[in-house]
Amino acid sequence: YTTLFRSFYVGYSGSKAHDWRKGTSEFIIPATKLAGAENKLAMLSTGSYIPLGLMPNFYQSLDCYVCASSSEGMSLSVLEAAATGLPIISTRCSGTDEMFVDKENCLLVDRDMRQIADKISYLKHNTEECVRIGSNIRKTVEDKFSWKERVIDWIDFIKE
Repeated sequence: YTTLFRSFYVGYSGSKAHDWRKGTSEFIIPATKLAGAENKLAMLSTGSYIPLGLMPNFYQSLDCYVCASSSEGMSLSVLEAAATGLPIISTRCSGTDEMFVDKENCLLVDRDMRQIADKISYLKHNTEECVRIGSNIRKTVEDKFSWKERVIDWIDFIKE
């Protein structure tokens, strides 16, 4: 896992329909440029649609994943990225408090382009942190969000 001789790729997947809430054009794209990294977007509106079956390949081509949402439920794209062991940079929005612990298994930021850029730059220059945070978020997904774990909650919910 080295970015010494190649670009650092920052990813996001979703729809441009809710860009005002998701922050792709206002926060993610400019923060990535400011940090000297490159965006990889999986968005139909940008001409970069990726079929569902190929999304694991998309996530594996990234160095980190950014969520700049002002509000979320439980973001499926963040959960997918986390499941692949990508380090996540995320705003503090609904759902993140169930999954993320700042500096342990993610990097939490305010919805601020400069803060996002600083965290991208930090990861870009700290390979060990990318690996550590990515491994920790992967473990969080396995321990709390795998179907093996979630099915118990669903069965209890249905029984009630």
